[in-house]
Amino acid sequence: MFAAISSLRQADDGIVEIVSDGLITSTGKKYALDVILFATGFGVTKFISTFDVVGKDGKTLRQVWGDDDALAYLGMTVPGFPNFFMMYGPNVNGGGGSILGHLEAQVHYIIELVRKMAEAKVAAVDPKPDVHKKYIERVDATHAKLIYTHEGVNTYYRNSRGRVVAQNPFSNAEYWRLTRDPSLADYVLAHEPSAHGVAS
Repeated sequence: MFAAISSLRQADDGIVEIVSDGLITSTGKKYALDVILFATGFGVTKFISTFDVVGKDGKTLRQVWGDDDALAYLGMTVPGFPNFFMMYGPNVNGGGGSILGHLEAQVHYIIELVRKMAEAKVAAVDPKPDVHKKYIERVDATHAKLIYTHEGVNTYYRNSRGRVVAQNPFSNAEYWRLTRDPSLADYVLAHEPSAHGVAS
């Protein structure tokens, strides 16, 4: 069996059939195996692959991002998609510690932002394009100093253009700081209508 695994590892022909005691490749060769691990991989750079999110102008996130270039302010919000908050969005995956810390920071941020919206009678928030752009530039500039963008590194967290879309470039402490105190000033605000039907 181990000889079969070794020779199969070096083969690049496709599998055409799985049989009771192994598998058969497209060249007709049979490999006797006791165990087959079926790993299909994962498309980390394709954040929107199975559903559509439609923004206020009728555009979908897939149209805005393209196939694999997801961008989001703090990994949570996108201009043109009011009141749309993502958990574990682009550039959130932790590079040095548990992802749970980042997710807890995001939950805190969203709850605090919604609380501030309620206090200010804001019905919807939409991240300002310049705030979003400045954050993405900071993400990319920070990544430029890290191993993820080294010319010899090419793996799941980089998209077809070479941009890192999965990993968060900031330390856990820095991302925690960035998400501690959300500011309504970072957003275009839509206020709740008054009793007379006029937005306040």
